[in-house]
Amino acid sequence: MKENQRIMLTKRLLKDALIKMLQTTSLEKVGISALCENAGINRSTFYKYYGSQYDLFEEMENDMLERIQEELSERSTLKESLIRICRFLEKNREFALTLINLNIDRHFPQKLFQLQSIKEKMMLNTGNYSDPAFLSYTATFLSFGFFFLIFDWISKDKRESAEEIAELIVKLQASIHLD
Repeated sequence: MKENQRIMLTKRLLKDALIKMLQTTSLEKVGISALCENAGINRSTFYKYYGSQYDLFEEMENDMLERIQEELSERSTLKESLIRICRFLEKNREFALTLINLNIDRHFPQKLFQLQSIKEKMMLNTGNYSDPAFLSYTATFLSFGFFFLIFDWISKDKRESAEEIAELIVKLQASIHLD
């Protein structure tokens, strides 16, 4: 069911207020009253949609993953997918930096790189390995490595283009010969 415009606006105000507050306050110290005041909404309205600031943050994280997934095409190459992800992160840089710098969800890198359209492309060099433990650890290694490389890149004021960083990641991925 699609949300109406008023609900979408209310949630957008809350999300924007939370991003601003997270620049100076940790998530666990964000008070609902202060959040609502910054967003210009009533507490009862907040509780109509969320149980806590953690629920709001989780929705923001899931929204980002969904929007990244929408940007990706099943037929695109790893490089094309990475370029789209990097461009998306540049457009949403403030939240992306907040997400990584606060390290609220330590599983976010895995969630990002477990998106089906990326995971399959990322694991191309695993050769003939069928050991589930090996494949799982390899996926974790690549997920966190690529994730922190991208966030190191997005953290810089003067940085390479999305195409250049994607090319670097593809070269790194190709240089890992596991077979």
